[in-house]
Amino acid sequence: MDRLIEIGGIGIRLAVADEFGDALLSQAYDLFLRPTDSDVTVSGTLHVDAVRTVGCFDLDDLGEVVATGCNDLGESHLYFNGSNYTVGISPMPGMEMRCMEFAPDFSSATLRLVPGDRWNGFILDSMLRIFFSQVAVKSSAFLIHASVVTTPGGAHLFLGSSGTGKSTHSSLWLSNIPDAELLNDDNPLIKVGGDGKIYAAGTPWSGKTRCWRDMEAPLRSMTRLRQAAVNSYTELSDIEAFVAVMPGVSVIAHSRKLYGSVCATLGHVVENVRIGLLDCLPDDSAALLCHDNVSR
Repeated sequence: MDRLIEIGGIGIRLAVADEFGDALLSQAYDLFLRPTDSDVTVSGTLHVDAVRTVGCFDLDDLGEVVATGCNDLGESHLYFNGSNYTVGISPMPGMEMRCMEFAPDFSSATLRLVPGDRWNGFILDSMLRIFFSQVAVKSSAFLIHASVVTTPGGAHLFLGSSGTGKSTHSSLWLSNIPDAELLNDDNPLIKVGGDGKIYAAGTPWSGKTRCWRDMEAPLRSMTRLRQAAVNSYTELSDIEAFVAVMPGVSVIAHSRKLYGSVCATLGHVVENVRIGLLDCLPDDSAALLCHDNVSR
Protein backbone atom coordinates (compact mmCIF):
# COMPACT_ATOMS: atom_id res chain seq x y z
CA MET A 1 0.00 0.00 0.00
CA ASP A 2 1.38 3.36 -1.02
CA ARG A 3 0.44 6.69 0.50
CA LEU A 4 1.56 10.15 -0.63
CA ILE A 5 1.91 12.77 2.10
CA GLU A 6 2.57 16.45 1.34
CA ILE A 7 3.57 18.82 4.12
CA GLY A 8 4.39 22.43 3.30
CA GLY A 9 4.96 21.52 -0.34
CA ILE A 10 7.38 18.67 0.53
CA GLY A 11 6.20 15.24 -0.59
CA ILE A 12 7.09 11.92 0.99
CA ARG A 13 5.93 8.51 -0.13
CA LEU A 14 4.92 5.91 2.44
CA ALA A 15 5.24 2.36 1.11
CA VAL A 16 3.63 -0.03 3.63
CA ALA A 17 3.72 -3.82 3.38
CA ASP A 18 0.30 -5.36 2.65
CA GLU A 19 0.29 -7.19 6.00
CA PHE A 20 -0.50 -3.92 7.80
CA GLY A 21 -3.61 -2.94 5.83
CA ASP A 22 -4.39 0.79 5.78
CA ALA A 23 -4.98 1.54 9.47
CA LEU A 24 -1.50 2.61 10.60
CA LEU A 25 -1.89 6.35 9.97
CA SER A 26 -3.88 8.43 12.43
CA GLN A 27 -6.46 11.05 11.43
CA ALA A 28 -3.80 13.73 11.95
CA TYR A 29 -2.57 12.89 8.43
CA ASP A 30 -5.94 13.08 6.67
CA LEU A 31 -5.55 16.65 5.39
CA PHE A 32 -2.00 15.98 4.20
CA LEU A 33 -2.73 12.90 2.07
CA ARG A 34 -2.68 13.28 -1.71
CA PRO A 35 -3.71 10.93 -4.53
CA THR A 36 -0.76 8.69 -5.34
CA ASP A 37 -0.96 9.71 -9.00
CA SER A 38 -0.84 13.46 -8.28
CA ASP A 39 2.01 15.64 -9.52
CA VAL A 40 3.48 16.22 -6.05
CA THR A 41 7.28 15.99 -6.16
CA VAL A 42 8.42 13.13 -3.91
CA SER A 43 11.50 14.09 -1.89
CA GLY A 44 11.79 10.88 0.12
CA THR A 45 10.28 7.41 0.60
CA LEU A 46 9.71 5.57 3.87
CA HIS A 47 9.34 1.81 3.47
CA VAL A 48 7.51 -0.10 6.22
CA ASP A 49 8.48 -3.78 6.11
CA ALA A 50 6.83 -6.59 8.02
CA VAL A 51 8.98 -8.76 10.29
CA ARG A 52 8.12 -11.64 12.62
CA THR A 53 9.63 -10.36 15.85
CA VAL A 54 10.46 -7.01 17.41
CA GLY A 55 14.18 -6.36 17.71
CA CYS A 56 15.26 -8.64 14.87
CA PHE A 57 18.61 -6.96 14.30
CA ASP A 58 22.19 -7.24 15.41
CA LEU A 59 23.25 -4.30 17.58
CA ASP A 60 26.81 -4.66 16.31
CA ASP A 61 25.58 -3.97 12.77
CA LEU A 62 23.97 -0.69 13.84
CA GLY A 63 27.31 0.83 14.80
CA GLU A 64 28.17 3.45 17.38
CA VAL A 65 25.57 5.26 19.48
CA VAL A 66 26.00 8.92 18.52
CA ALA A 67 22.94 10.40 20.26
CA THR A 68 20.29 9.42 22.80
CA GLY A 69 17.09 11.00 24.02
CA CYS A 70 13.94 10.50 26.04
CA ASN A 71 10.90 12.58 25.12
CA ASP A 72 7.44 12.25 23.55
CA LEU A 73 8.96 9.88 20.97
CA GLY A 74 9.94 7.46 23.72
CA GLU A 75 13.47 6.38 24.58
CA SER A 76 15.50 6.88 21.41
CA HIS A 77 18.99 6.04 20.17
CA LEU A 78 20.79 7.16 17.02
CA TYR A 79 23.39 4.77 15.60
CA PHE A 80 26.00 5.29 12.88
CA ASN A 81 28.00 2.43 11.33
CA GLY A 82 30.19 4.54 9.08
CA SER A 83 27.72 4.75 6.19
CA ASN A 84 24.16 4.50 7.47
CA TYR A 85 22.25 6.06 10.35
CA THR A 86 19.66 4.02 12.25
CA VAL A 87 17.09 5.36 14.70
CA GLY A 88 15.89 3.01 17.44
CA ILE A 89 12.85 3.85 19.59
CA SER A 90 11.65 2.02 22.69
CA PRO A 91 8.03 3.09 23.36
CA MET A 92 8.57 2.52 27.07
CA PRO A 93 11.82 2.13 29.06
CA GLY A 94 13.05 -1.44 28.90
CA MET A 95 11.01 -2.39 25.82
CA GLU A 96 12.57 -3.74 22.62
CA MET A 97 13.59 -1.10 20.09
CA ARG A 98 11.79 -0.58 16.81
CA CYS A 99 14.36 0.51 14.23
CA MET A 100 14.42 2.65 11.09
CA GLU A 101 17.51 2.69 8.86
CA PHE A 102 18.27 5.66 6.60
CA ALA A 103 19.83 5.38 3.17
CA PRO A 104 23.24 7.14 3.11
CA ASP A 105 21.79 10.14 1.23
CA PHE A 106 18.62 10.29 3.43
CA SER A 107 16.39 9.97 0.35
CA SER A 108 14.74 6.88 1.81
CA ALA A 109 14.49 4.86 5.00
CA THR A 110 13.24 1.43 6.04
CA LEU A 111 11.17 0.83 9.16
CA ARG A 112 10.60 -2.75 10.35
CA LEU A 113 7.43 -3.49 12.32
CA VAL A 114 5.56 -6.58 13.47
CA PRO A 115 1.94 -6.81 12.19
CA GLY A 116 -0.44 -6.62 15.12
CA ASP A 117 1.96 -4.86 17.49
CA ARG A 118 -0.09 -2.39 19.56
CA TRP A 119 2.69 0.20 19.27
CA ASN A 120 2.79 0.31 15.46
CA GLY A 121 0.77 3.51 15.07
CA PHE A 122 2.84 5.34 17.66
CA ILE A 123 6.13 4.15 16.17
CA LEU A 124 5.15 5.00 12.60
CA ASP A 125 4.05 8.49 13.63
CA SER A 126 7.33 9.07 15.48
CA MET A 127 9.49 7.69 12.69
CA LEU A 128 7.61 9.63 10.02
CA ARG A 129 8.39 12.82 11.93
CA ILE A 130 12.07 11.92 12.21
CA PHE A 131 12.30 10.90 8.55
CA PHE A 132 10.48 14.01 7.32
CA SER A 133 12.76 16.21 9.45
CA GLN A 134 15.81 15.06 7.49
CA VAL A 135 14.06 15.23 4.10
CA ALA A 136 12.90 18.78 4.88
CA VAL A 137 16.45 19.92 5.63
CA LYS A 138 17.45 18.97 2.08
CA SER A 139 14.58 21.14 0.79
CA SER A 140 15.63 24.41 2.53
CA ALA A 141 13.23 23.78 5.40
CA PHE A 142 13.19 22.39 8.93
CA LEU A 143 10.84 21.23 11.65
CA ILE A 144 11.17 23.12 14.90
CA HIS A 145 9.90 22.35 18.40
CA ALA A 146 7.68 25.38 18.89
CA SER A 147 4.15 26.75 18.93
CA VAL A 148 3.01 29.13 16.21
CA VAL A 149 0.00 31.39 15.74
CA THR A 150 -1.17 33.38 12.76
CA THR A 151 -2.60 36.89 12.58
CA PRO A 152 -3.69 38.84 9.49
CA GLY A 153 -0.08 40.10 9.31
CA GLY A 154 1.54 36.65 9.25
CA ALA A 155 2.82 33.91 11.56
CA HIS A 156 4.52 34.34 14.94
CA LEU A 157 6.46 31.47 16.50
CA PHE A 158 7.30 30.80 20.16
CA LEU A 159 10.06 28.45 21.25
CA GLY A 160 11.95 27.63 24.42
CA SER A 161 13.02 24.86 26.75
CA SER A 162 10.49 22.18 27.64
CA GLY A 163 8.02 23.53 30.21
CA THR A 164 8.73 27.18 29.38
CA GLY A 165 5.11 27.81 28.41
CA LYS A 166 5.01 27.87 24.61
CA SER A 167 1.46 26.55 24.41
CA THR A 168 0.36 28.85 27.22
CA HIS A 169 1.79 31.87 25.44
CA SER A 170 0.03 30.91 22.21
CA SER A 171 -3.23 30.60 24.16
CA LEU A 172 -2.68 34.10 25.55
CA TRP A 173 -2.32 35.43 22.00
CA LEU A 174 -5.56 33.70 21.01
CA SER A 175 -7.31 35.39 23.94
CA ASN A 176 -5.80 38.87 23.54
CA ILE A 177 -4.84 39.43 19.90
CA PRO A 178 -7.70 40.01 17.43
CA ASP A 179 -8.04 37.33 14.73
CA ALA A 180 -5.15 35.25 16.10
CA GLU A 181 -5.40 31.53 15.27
CA LEU A 182 -3.29 28.53 16.21
CA LEU A 183 -1.37 27.03 13.27
CA ASN A 184 0.58 24.31 15.12
CA ASP A 185 1.36 23.68 18.79
CA ASP A 186 4.47 21.52 18.72
CA ASN A 187 6.28 20.93 15.41
CA PRO A 188 5.60 23.47 12.66
CA LEU A 189 7.60 23.51 9.44
CA ILE A 190 9.71 26.56 8.61
CA LYS A 191 10.67 26.84 4.96
CA VAL A 192 12.23 29.13 2.39
CA GLY A 193 9.72 29.51 -0.42
CA GLY A 194 10.49 29.70 -4.10
CA ASP A 195 10.20 33.48 -3.78
CA GLY A 196 12.95 33.53 -1.15
CA LYS A 197 10.50 34.49 1.61
CA ILE A 198 10.16 32.56 4.88
CA TYR A 199 6.96 30.66 5.68
CA ALA A 200 5.55 28.69 8.60
CA ALA A 201 3.42 25.68 7.68
CA GLY A 202 1.18 23.33 9.61
CA THR A 203 2.08 19.66 10.04
CA PRO A 204 0.44 16.46 11.38
CA TRP A 205 2.58 16.76 14.51
CA SER A 206 1.04 19.16 17.02
CA GLY A 207 1.75 17.49 20.35
CA LYS A 208 -1.30 16.97 22.54
CA THR A 209 -3.21 19.71 20.73
CA ARG A 210 -5.47 18.53 17.91
CA CYS A 211 -4.40 21.23 15.47
CA TRP A 212 -3.55 19.68 12.10
CA ARG A 213 -3.80 22.47 9.55
CA ASP A 214 -2.68 22.10 5.97
CA MET A 215 -1.87 25.75 5.43
CA GLU A 216 1.04 28.18 5.60
CA ALA A 217 1.65 31.86 6.31
CA PRO A 218 4.58 34.27 5.98
CA LEU A 219 6.74 34.02 9.11
CA ARG A 220 7.04 37.44 10.75
CA SER A 221 8.73 36.64 14.06
CA MET A 222 10.34 34.00 16.25
CA THR A 223 10.46 34.59 19.99
CA ARG A 224 12.34 32.52 22.55
CA LEU A 225 10.47 32.43 25.86
CA ARG A 226 12.15 32.48 29.26
CA GLN A 227 10.28 32.44 32.56
CA ALA A 228 10.89 35.57 34.65
CA ALA A 229 9.37 37.73 37.37
CA VAL A 230 8.96 40.72 35.04
CA ASN A 231 7.91 40.87 31.38
CA SER A 232 10.64 42.19 29.09
CA TYR A 233 11.33 41.86 25.34
CA THR A 234 14.83 42.02 23.81
CA GLU A 235 15.41 41.94 20.06
CA LEU A 236 18.19 39.61 18.92
CA SER A 237 20.30 39.56 15.78
CA ASP A 238 23.19 37.71 14.13
CA ILE A 239 24.82 35.05 16.36
CA GLU A 240 22.50 35.72 19.32
CA ALA A 241 19.46 35.15 17.12
CA PHE A 242 20.94 32.00 15.58
CA VAL A 243 21.79 30.55 19.00
CA ALA A 244 18.29 31.35 20.29
CA VAL A 245 16.62 29.34 17.53
CA MET A 246 19.00 26.47 16.71
CA PRO A 247 18.32 24.29 19.80
CA GLY A 248 14.72 23.83 18.67
CA VAL A 249 15.55 22.65 15.15
CA SER A 250 15.07 18.95 14.36
CA VAL A 251 18.06 17.52 12.47
CA ILE A 252 20.62 14.74 12.76
CA ALA A 253 23.42 17.09 13.78
CA HIS A 254 25.98 14.28 13.64
CA SER A 255 25.65 14.37 9.84
CA ARG A 256 27.86 17.21 8.62
CA LYS A 257 25.92 17.46 5.37
CA LEU A 258 22.52 17.79 7.04
CA TYR A 259 23.84 20.10 9.74
CA GLY A 260 25.51 22.33 7.16
CA SER A 261 22.29 22.52 5.14
CA VAL A 262 20.11 23.44 8.10
CA CYS A 263 22.60 26.07 9.29
CA ALA A 264 22.50 27.70 5.85
CA THR A 265 18.69 27.74 5.89
CA LEU A 266 18.55 29.07 9.45
CA GLY A 267 21.08 31.76 8.53
CA HIS A 268 18.69 32.97 5.83
CA VAL A 269 15.83 32.93 8.33
CA VAL A 270 17.81 34.95 10.86
CA GLU A 271 18.53 37.59 8.23
CA ASN A 272 14.89 37.97 7.23
CA VAL A 273 12.73 37.37 10.32
CA ARG A 274 12.44 39.38 13.54
CA ILE A 275 13.85 37.29 16.39
CA GLY A 276 13.65 38.14 20.07
CA LEU A 277 13.86 36.97 23.66
CA LEU A 278 10.81 37.38 25.89
CA ASP A 279 11.38 37.17 29.64
CA CYS A 280 7.84 36.65 30.79
CA LEU A 281 5.13 35.68 33.19
CA PRO A 282 2.22 33.53 31.94
CA ASP A 283 -0.14 36.52 31.77
CA ASP A 284 -2.02 38.70 29.30
CA SER A 285 0.47 41.53 29.50
CA ALA A 286 3.27 39.24 28.29
CA ALA A 287 1.31 38.42 25.13
CA LEU A 288 0.48 42.09 24.54
CA LEU A 289 4.10 43.15 25.07
CA CYS A 290 5.35 40.47 22.67
CA HIS A 291 2.76 41.38 20.04
CA ASP A 292 3.61 45.09 20.25
CA ASN A 293 7.31 44.39 19.70
CA VAL A 294 7.10 41.80 16.92
CA SER A 295 4.44 43.75 15.01
CA ARG A 296 6.39 46.97 14.70
